Amino acid sequence: MLLGLVALCCSGILVLQNSLFVLASGRGLQQPLPKEEEIGGTESLLDDEFSTWIEETGRSWGMKGIAIAIVRKNSTAEETSWTVETKGYGIANRFGDLVDEESLFSLGSNSKLFTALAMGTVISDASKNLSWNSKVNDILPSSVWGLQDKYAEARTNIVDILSHRTGLPRHDLSPSRGDSIAKIRHLRPATEFRETAQYNNHMYVVASHIISKMTGMPFVSYVYRNIIVPIGLSSTTYNTCWAEESGKLVDGFINAGFHESKGTGFRHLRFLPVPYWNVKGGRELNAGAGGIISNAKDVAIWLQTLLTSGRSPVTGNSVIPSSVVHRVSQGVSMLSPGSMFPELSTKIYGMGQEMYSYQGVELIEHSGSTIGQHSILTRAPNQKIGIAVLTNWDDGAYFQEIVKFKLLEKALRLKSVDWNERYREISNQVERNMQQRKAQRPANPLPPTTSVKELEGLYYNPAYGKIGLCAFPPRNKIRTWSSHLIIQHLSGDNFTASPPYVFPAPFPNDTQRDADEITPFAIKFGGTDWQVQFLFNEGAEASPTAAIGMAWKGMWGAGRGVSSPSGGGRDGAEVWFDKIV
Repeated sequence: MLLGLVALCCSGILVLQNSLFVLASGRGLQQPLPKEEEIGGTESLLDDEFSTWIEETGRSWGMKGIAIAIVRKNSTAEETSWTVETKGYGIANRFGDLVDEESLFSLGSNSKLFTALAMGTVISDASKNLSWNSKVNDILPSSVWGLQDKYAEARTNIVDILSHRTGLPRHDLSPSRGDSIAKIRHLRPATEFRETAQYNNHMYVVASHIISKMTGMPFVSYVYRNIIVPIGLSSTTYNTCWAEESGKLVDGFINAGFHESKGTGFRHLRFLPVPYWNVKGGRELNAGAGGIISNAKDVAIWLQTLLTSGRSPVTGNSVIPSSVVHRVSQGVSMLSPGSMFPELSTKIYGMGQEMYSYQGVELIEHSGSTIGQHSILTRAPNQKIGIAVLTNWDDGAYFQEIVKFKLLEKALRLKSVDWNERYREISNQVERNMQQRKAQRPANPLPPTTSVKELEGLYYNPAYGKIGLCAFPPRNKIRTWSSHLIIQHLSGDNFTASPPYVFPAPFPNDTQRDADEITPFAIKFGGTDWQVQFLFNEGAEASPTAAIGMAWKGMWGAGRGVSSPSGGGRDGAEVWFDKIV
């Protein structure tokens, strides 16, 4: 019999960035690059042949909806002459509306470039007396800014927070918005300062706070006034309410596992619609890390602006200084020295962007993910080509990569590579790895030091907040929101934890629908279980079996190749919670 606990944790909304990226050395035969005049042209890339391919290939990935934007500067024409294509495929929402160029998607972590460029515009204003090397310690008061690593705290500058090299891992379950930024000082680092790149959303929240402090206006207002409106991005917003009221905001669809259709006996992979990840009306909530909502039409304008060093194709005006666009596109941190495929170079991270080459063509790129929605924006700066792919279902994170490479090969006349087969194997390998990492309960598990009932109580970490543990019968159906965890006994004082997200019923009042469409449903977040170890007040005369806290591992999201702290107990914990009640 499994022993279980359910925990309610006071954490914030997650901003998830697609962690899958393909890295490679430059080995292999270099294909000759096409001449510049061979790349230009007005022939359609999103032609009937491509439409057939995307529908057939997408079907094998459970495709829901996808929007594409492609921009190409005509090299033999005037500076302002572009070939622009935008198109939608599949369904936008639970009602079956079709995706088009105006369908609104979450850009997720592609919002980070807006933040980095906004920071650059502040720096370019000489009156602000700010530089890329300005230390956060000199900008924000000690009541706001702080790190557990005091060496890093004193030396972290703006480039460090925008290039993910402070030493902090993701710690995504710890909220860091508003006055909660001060809680970052309680997060344990995974590496030394500037030792390696580790993706961290919290630092972009810090960056948005710096911009607000230096300009005297809310971060979102500053970005609207100085980037979004002047460029002419008329449908781009941080405001969830506005996006929903427009009727164009897509639903995200998440993998709910295999499902048997009502009355047919046919089992198939089921994707169910979920609400937009951000709190309604929450404009400043994690905006700097992942708050942008946009569509293919606006993203095409955004790509053109970046490819012309900050000049709006709508107005012709220079909105972002070219020096700023170039600065954020310079490499700072190497993401990994490893490689998988010969056509790709190693990736390096700048500020809100990654740089690498594909078949010898330099690319600048970033991906983004929120719950059920993904995006990837890629540009070839030398060839003046930009491609954006926006998707609204779980496996869209894989499929958008396949589509991106297909279009790059077509636009740049590159050798065709079967990325569909490669990503199918990557997807399968990721699933195998997750299964292997799952903690296996031994055949004869040791009992815990005390009963599960005795482990009930309130636990506290100054960065993660409070977690309340309460026992529940193992076979009961639990309906919780994404702020909950399920903890099950493994052996001895060791447990495993998994965080389910429970979503509202897609069609709560339609009795003609299948059962899973008219009831709330739960989806486990993440592919592996976390490790939880309870510690007890050893040697205490009054209550030797009283729990004093719990040590968590596997949840902090460290960078590639970074290990969890060794050992057990408080010293070996990624996150430690004291029992306070």
